[in-house]
Amino acid sequence: MNKYLEKIAKAYSEVGSTFTHEGQEYDLNKVLSLVRDKRVVRTPVRELAWVLQYDKTDPNRLAKADPKVPVVVVKGKHGLTAVDGLHRLSKAHSSGLSHIPSREITKDELMLAKKGPQ
Repeated sequence: MNKYLEKIAKAYSEVGSTFTHEGQEYDLNKVLSLVRDKRVVRTPVRELAWVLQYDKTDPNRLAKADPKVPVVVVKGKHGLTAVDGLHRLSKAHSSGLSHIPSREITKDELMLAKKGPQ
């Protein structure tokens, strides 16, 4: 990944954003801070695309999505799941890209971003 994209990926945040994974709510910015310095790898889009059938993308966000910015993935019972970057993943998939940059968060790290009682 070039230095410009790395800078964007490190600076990326969304004020007050949360997401739900396997029925639990998580703080997105906490997740992003936990993966900020992790190595970026190329992940096959086909390994992540299954999640697209379970969520809707906002057309405005999809139009602005940059599939060069890493998504955040976690290994789970269905293989890899994108927990951040649905719009980037959707754009990569619809554009026919074979790989998308990603950073992996472990389940233990993900629990540190859990909202509500720990």
